[in-house]
Amino acid sequence: MALTATTTQPVHEDILKAPRICHALVPETSFDRPNPKYEVIATTKEQLKQLGELLKNRFANLCGSKCSINTVHYHAGLATHQRVAVQMKWHTREVQVVCVAIAFGMGIDKPDV
Repeated sequence: MALTATTTQPVHEDILKAPRICHALVPETSFDRPNPKYEVIATTKEQLKQLGELLKNRFANLCGSKCSINTVHYHAGLATHQRVAVQMKWHTREVQVVCVAIAFGMGIDKPDV
């Protein structure tokens, strides 16, 4: 599976030339997304901590474990050794999903992506 929101047409064509992607289904949509909604709310560190605890305690059985999908996160706030550990877990298929911010970088070098 290859996912992107920003490739140019030449890069798009290069991706499709990769082995095992030659007969891929390629859905393309507009950048216009009328249904997503987000809100920015000023919070304190304590409020964020409470939200994290709520998600961990109340929804622990639903976040990843229900479908046996191992996930990790990657962002600029991680220490270098933590970033390396996340990348290794992903490259070795210990985790299937990495939730990332721009800190993950461009041009992922992984043969099966």
